[in-house]
Amino acid sequence: MKFALLGHHISYSSSPAIHKKIAGEDFDYQLLDISPDKFDITVEKLLPGFDGFNVTSPYKLRIMPYCDKFDPPVNTIGAVNTILNNKNEWKGFNTDYLGFLRSFRESFPDFLSYHPVVIGYGGAARAVIFALQELGFSAASVFGGEKKEERMVFISSENEQLRIKLMDVLPAMPKIWINCTPLGSEKILAVPEGCIPFCSDDLL
Repeated sequence: MKFALLGHHISYSSSPAIHKKIAGEDFDYQLLDISPDKFDITVEKLLPGFDGFNVTSPYKLRIMPYCDKFDPPVNTIGAVNTILNNKNEWKGFNTDYLGFLRSFRESFPDFLSYHPVVIGYGGAARAVIFALQELGFSAASVFGGEKKEERMVFISSENEQLRIKLMDVLPAMPKIWINCTPLGSEKILAVPEGCIPFCSDDLL
């Protein structure tokens, strides 16, 4: 079976080693670092030769038109991090939110005592915000990067389809800051003293 991680600037990813350790040395898992200007033509050529892909930044939204159908949560999250080939039918999944749910519960048994602050507004952020809604949060803040206009468009679009309320202000209560950016490649706000950082980066 042949699989790969699709992304850009992913040379530091440990995904091949992790997957081969789990599945065995005969498991073929590659890193496919694709530049944005070559993404569409490259993916069209790659799809027939693989059994599936993991997808990371910056392609969790861009890969969606290549899927024939989606696992139900994807329709709400609006991002895909895994696609599988079943007899040449490509199905998109989002496992980011499931991983976040489990690790967040384990890390913070009293999580509803905190206000979540999501840093970033890409595919990982969409999955985390959906997970926060499933965990019972009624509100979260979104920060990160220097493109405030894009952030506000993201907040507005998410507020239209989710029950959780997103905002760009910080309430006066204990906070958990959740990093949804590729570590080391994005400018993010410094975590204020007294706040708890939590990393949801998926580039293993």
